[in-house]
Amino acid sequence: MADTIAFGTASAAPGQKSFGVLAIGNLADGTPIEIPVVVANGGREGPRLFVQAGVHGKELNPIEVMRRVVTDLDPARLAGVFVGVLIANPLSFEARDRKAPYDQEDMNRVWPGKPDGTISQRMAYAIYEGGVKGADALVDLHTGYSTMLTHSVFGEGDARSEALARVFGTEVLLMEEHDEDWQRARFAGKLRNTAVADGIPAITPELGGHSKFEEERIGAGVVGVTNVMKHLGMLEGEIVRPARQYVVRNHLTRVSVDTGGLFLATVQPGDEVRAGDQLGILYSPRDFGQVATVTSPNDAVVLSIAENPVLHTGDSAAMLGKKGEEFSAG
Repeated sequence: MADTIAFGTASAAPGQKSFGVLAIGNLADGTPIEIPVVVANGGREGPRLFVQAGVHGKELNPIEVMRRVVTDLDPARLAGVFVGVLIANPLSFEARDRKAPYDQEDMNRVWPGKPDGTISQRMAYAIYEGGVKGADALVDLHTGYSTMLTHSVFGEGDARSEALARVFGTEVLLMEEHDEDWQRARFAGKLRNTAVADGIPAITPELGGHSKFEEERIGAGVVGVTNVMKHLGMLEGEIVRPARQYVVRNHLTRVSVDTGGLFLATVQPGDEVRAGDQLGILYSPRDFGQVATVTSPNDAVVLSIAENPVLHTGDSAAMLGKKGEEFSAG
């Protein structure tokens, strides 16, 4: 039988579930900075799964996914240990923003954090040291845009994480290429990439938009996390899969505009386009005349279109990826 598992103030003996917090420090007025966490310790031996939500404060669908998964999780029927972070960045959550207001840092660029760093680095360090280390698999739940295809991200050349992404069950699997753009974007500091560097297979499901609940995306997340637990042998039951899945490469291909205007898309997320195909038009709000045609620079799958159609010079009108392997998921 497994031992009692502690994460912050959460402490669960075999067959128990416990909520608690990670104490990080306090604000200038003395308000404590606490990260809510949960541990479900199974009644049988098994692997350890780490699942996280809320590293960006506006990403609400993952928090609701966690609520449903954790509420329904019966430790007596669980093999292994489920370790969860309910809101990884409570400061950005309170501010309703992507970044913590005090250091203006993207917490998903600073993993594994520092014990004596900025507040974002300290939050990351506490989570990584107490929850991530020792995990057999990791799921870092995120959102992108409401106009973005639901997908799961894994790293190029990482077969174990790709297998995890396939099991999670989104139709689109996004392979993140490790190129110069990857380095410039500080992607090595993402939780997923830090975990993989430490030998832990890890994925990042992207579940819709921010600042609201989206039922279809939430449902996909609940099924996905449950699928992962079944895949790992933590829960019994069949894995729920879509009819097909396909891989898209390089989600850093953004189509930016050279002039400002209002963007009217003529494609939808999931559409396949050829180089030179029209993605939409830009028109001027001064006289409603068309000022530009936005076209695809290459053969691609449309991953998302601009959520806000008001674009300034240099803004992104769409995000594209190169379609790779397609396979039956059944």
